Parts: sequence; structure tokens; C-alpha cells
Amino acid sequence: SEDAAWYRDAVEETLVAIAASGKIVELNTSGWRKANPSPFPSPWIARRCAELGIPMCLSGDSHTPQQVAYRFREGAALLRDAGHREVVGLVGGQWTPLELKVDG
Repeated sequence: SEDAAWYRDAVEETLVAIAASGKIVELNTSGWRKANPSPFPSPWIARRCAELGIPMCLSGDSHTPQQVAYRFREGAALLRDAGHREVVGLVGGQWTPLELKVDG
């Protein structure tokens, strides 16, 4: 369970290392296509990423054209509600901060 202390401790340790490394974390919306109706990682982890200043990107884990940008509006809203004000995206081969737009 994600509520187990050992799991939360492991997540915290990992996120602190990610923050120190300057890497990004992906919010993968494909979880909403599965029996587990939640993106990966869970909203509480996205919130902790915002608190630690870890940038996040959106991914739908697309395997068909219909899955491209799957539920990105909901993913963007989740990130906004978690405290993120921007996402990162690849622009010209570089990770670039982009305004987090929920309605468009």
C-alpha cells in the first residue's frame, strides 16, 4: 500500500535524490486506462514533487494514435492542484519549462 511507512520513506528518499540531481518526473496518464484509476505517480507524489521543486512532464504512454495526449487535461489539472505552475516539454531537443494550461 502507498500508505505504508516504508513505502513513503522510500518515495521521499527517491524524490530528494531526484531534486538534488535536477532530473524530471513524468506524470503518466495511462493509469486512467487501467483498473487502477489513477495516473502514475499518485497525486500525493506529484504534490511532493512540487514542494521539492521537481519539474514534471505529461505522458500518455501512447501505443496507438488514439492514446496520444490521453487525459492530458485531467493530468494538467492534477499537476496544478498539486502546486505545479509549469510542466516541462521537449523543445528543440531540450527540456523546456512550459506554462501549465489546464483549459486549452
